Amino acid sequence: MTARLLWFAALIAAMITGSMANLCYQGKGGSTTQVPCASGWCMTTTPANASGAVIYTCDPVGLCAVLGETCYEDPTDADFKSVCCCSANLCNSATTPVTKTAKNSALLHNLHILLGAVSFIVSVML
Repeated sequence: MTARLLWFAALIAAMITGSMANLCYQGKGGSTTQVPCASGWCMTTTPANASGAVIYTCDPVGLCAVLGETCYEDPTDADFKSVCCCSANLCNSATTPVTKTAKNSALLHNLHILLGAVSFIVSVML
């Protein structure tokens, strides 16, 4: 009975850890703050206008869920020259490459799923 309770607690801990909201940088240029992001997607955008100040934010409209962990550039877009999306904690900084963060985030997500599956199987076997 104790072993099942411990495995159940480990399963719940893995689920909570995997489902916690990410933090994203929010602001323009070098002036950013860290904010919780309920969508789990952080964005870095470069406006098409002459100012070119990079904007850091949490994805407000669900665009990153469609694009995935990537950068999208469109020189013909009237609003934004580029949009980069990522889903790891504080991944939208100017110094963190999106591709490296995307790989680390996917690996961490897969490990949480694997831990949950193993915990469930072991708890059923006990």
